[in-house]
Amino acid sequence: MENAMKVKISTGSITVSVKADHVLEFDDLFKIHQLATGGHDHLTIESDSQDDVKSDSDENIKDKFIHTDNVSQEMGEPRPDDVVKVAMACPFCGHTESTSALWKHSFTRCPNCHEKLFLRWATDVPGKPDEKGFYYKAETKFHSRYEDEKPDEFAEMFKHSDQEGVPDAYSTVEEIKKYLDSKGVDYSGCRLKGQFLELVKANN
Repeated sequence: MENAMKVKISTGSITVSVKADHVLEFDDLFKIHQLATGGHDHLTIESDSQDDVKSDSDENIKDKFIHTDNVSQEMGEPRPDDVVKVAMACPFCGHTESTSALWKHSFTRCPNCHEKLFLRWATDVPGKPDEKGFYYKAETKFHSRYEDEKPDEFAEMFKHSDQEGVPDAYSTVEEIKKYLDSKGVDYSGCRLKGQFLELVKANN
């Protein structure tokens, strides 16, 4: 069909795909967008048409999208459950795309390599979109505050000892007791293996 049109709108968690045998008007596209997002976020439309031919009607539709973005921005800061535009440039795999994320989330994931990417403000003014309507940029690795401030205690507990003859989590209780006896350490109050290992650590 000469005038067939296929449109896909993605919000990150929901994707709506529509195929029509005629050119869709702006109102049709906007209704599809509302179905995917609830109508509060900015419009992001991707077309997988093989022919990328620009026309006056395409420009008119683009102008309407820009106008819609401006009106939305003038309404003030987005709400916590709103979806906003994100410019992604993954530093791990090089994937780039215009995507979306929930307002005030701290990270998103690259759809190609699945790495966590930090969501930083797109402008110097927090909460203000840039000239293209992007609120966030996802260009750097996300570092969890918990991971940065606290070691992985579980991994530490099951790490092999790097000192010869010093027992670790893979040693038996009897082997640990034998080591503590050689050090003259009283372990009469210990009942659990972890308690014995704490004495090993304290007297090593």
